[in-house]
Amino acid sequence: GEGGGDAASASPDSWKCGPDGAYELVGEGQGINGLPPMVYGCVWNPFPEMSEFITYGNKHIKVWRCVGGQWLGEMGLRNDGTRTADVSARNPGTANTGASTPRANTGGGRATSASLSRSMTALTKSATAAAASVNGGTTKGGVRASMASSIGGGGSKSGGTLQVTLGGENVVSAVYVRQDVIITGFPSGALGVWFVSHINDKGVPAEPRSTTIVKWGASLIQRIADAHQTGPRVPLHDGTTTFGGIRALCLRSDGKTLLSGGADGWIHTWAVEDGKVSVKGRPTTTVGKAPMEKRSAVLLRKLAAAGEKNGPHSWQITSPYKNEGPPAFRALDCRPPAG
Repeated sequence: GEGGGDAASASPDSWKCGPDGAYELVGEGQGINGLPPMVYGCVWNPFPEMSEFITYGNKHIKVWRCVGGQWLGEMGLRNDGTRTADVSARNPGTANTGASTPRANTGGGRATSASLSRSMTALTKSATAAAASVNGGTTKGGVRASMASSIGGGGSKSGGTLQVTLGGENVVSAVYVRQDVIITGFPSGALGVWFVSHINDKGVPAEPRSTTIVKWGASLIQRIADAHQTGPRVPLHDGTTTFGGIRALCLRSDGKTLLSGGADGWIHTWAVEDGKVSVKGRPTTTVGKAPMEKRSAVLLRKLAAAGEKNGPHSWQITSPYKNEGPPAFRALDCRPPAG
């Protein structure tokens, strides 16, 4: 993917190798508008038979799929104020599913409103009547494909067809841990668990590998504060500063453990367990409030014991020089287990 801002290469598989050994670009899609760099990176979905990838960066995450030979990207939704499973990892404990009272199953307790609101604003979409007519058209799948085509990426489209408001924290790292679940890192030192929904041409949820997917989107269903400390402030291209946060994520080959590296000089190991996370559904006229729904996703659990600094699950790296802060991790990799 291009980090320049308003364009993103479709994926590594969107380049083909010619007879002369050179690569030719065969797919391209609109990224997100803004002062470069807006797109910090891209991650291909590594699971078998998946034709999907994400781009992430300045206050956004976007899921891309190929529809009718064209790559279309859909912005992720943060669901600020509606998530029920947000938690703090300051004190490791049982993973929070959001299904019961916070103190009963989180160990570290629910994250405070201050930690959740820091450097964060809502990410919303609001459609006008014109956009509604686009969504209700006869295009196969109608909704997302037509919407993405009309938007052409982030920002807003003139003429009143659709307005997209971006906000929230920057996304500085990402990794697929399941074919429909993404983990992201934020500058604040928090982790995010995103569920990617896939809807087929009949308007019902479908298997992500299906060729009939016409509507899709990522939704933040859990934010884990205090996964890492923020690290020192770093300057940005526009003269402002931000925190380093969690810039490195790596899923081990067993699919059961995740490594995170932060600007605080720490590497932490997390258990990745399949489980259901409670989220608020759409409000109904009969109930009067949003009912609770359960999404099949993953539950993250910090494996380190209290005070652990030298493994086997957490490592603190310090600088050998006096008056110098810890090194900031920018990438992680892990050898597969022997045999």
